[in-house]
Parts: sequence; structure tokens; C-alpha cells
Amino acid sequence: MFLGSGVQVAKIVIGDKNEFKVEGYLGNGEKSSIKEGQEARIKIRVDGDVKILKGEVEYINKGLRIDETTRTGYYLVEVGRIREGNKYLKSGQICEINVIVGKRRVMEFLLDKLGL
Repeated sequence: MFLGSGVQVAKIVIGDKNEFKVEGYLGNGEKSSIKEGQEARIKIRVDGDVKILKGEVEYINKGLRIDETTRTGYYLVEVGRIREGNKYLKSGQICEINVIVGKRRVMEFLLDKLGL
């Protein structure tokens, strides 16, 4: 899913047990590669620095939602169990979510990009 600059794709909310969660939007074509329980990394800005916190995908909405403005489909995703979340996160803060879908060695990645 490709979005223009400045489009909100994730925000921080307070969950049921007074713990922070991150709500994000997953593109229609990306749902098959993301599963509940996968590791996620949350990137936020704190006092001019970038902090990366680790969490876990806890929920993926089953039904496709449609953004009425852009007419694009997306799935709502929640990331929880965020380590050090209470230290850095604030409700309503905007962040970026990266979900770890697999691991490869750097050489494998580069060879794949070069088509070798």
C-alpha cells in the first residue's frame, strides 16, 4: 500500500489494562504476510531522537475497511506488549509500525535485489 507524504498510518492509544497499544493500517495486499503474534517495531520521535520499541501484533481486523476519502482498502492492526512503552509513548502520538515477516542474511537480500 503506497500512501502520500503526511498521511497518518498509525497512532498510539491506551488499551484495556491501562497499557499502550499502537493502532495501524495494513494495506489490502499485505494481510497475507502478517499474522498475530509476529514481532513488530514501533518507530517514534522523542525529543528530536528516533526511538525504536519492540512489540507484538495482537490483533488484525478480519474485515476489509474502506477509506471513504481515498477509496482504498485497509485492515486495522493492533500492536501491544510494547517494551518500554510507558516510558516513551503518549496517547494520540503518531508513529510508524514495521512488522518482521522474515529474516535473511544481508548477502541474500542484496543478491535478490540484483536478480542473481
